[in-house]
Amino acid sequence: MRGCSPAIHGHTRFDLLDAHGNVREIGVELEYTCEDPYTVTMRFDGGARRKVEWVLDREMLIDGLAAPVGQGDIRLRPETTGALIIELISDTGAARLRTAPDDIAEFLRASTIAVPLGHEHEHIDIDSAIDDLLARWSDGC
Repeated sequence: MRGCSPAIHGHTRFDLLDAHGNVREIGVELEYTCEDPYTVTMRFDGGARRKVEWVLDREMLIDGLAAPVGQGDIRLRPETTGALIIELISDTGAARLRTAPDDIAEFLRASTIAVPLGHEHEHIDIDSAIDDLLARWSDGC
């Protein structure tokens, strides 16, 4: 397992699009860590309520900048206008988001400098992960 660099953080703005055509701008925090090298965490500012957190596949996010990807809970697609559309679907609802892809692309470039695509496995301590799973399983018996 290789050593980890500090977490990579980014901030951007998304438009939250509702079914009636209304738009609300929200802040989004992006986070990438080599401890979980396959994912990007997005924290959406819920205003007075709470932050809503989604964990996305990093490679899917990279691919979604150029072409439609995803099925099920997470879908991404670039629009002809240059915007990126992200659709998030859960048991409690769905969100359709639009953003300019520049901030996300820059954030993803930084993540691939820290951990190049195809080298994520070098940053996972599989022995510790198995030990953690076995410890949780034995605690539950």
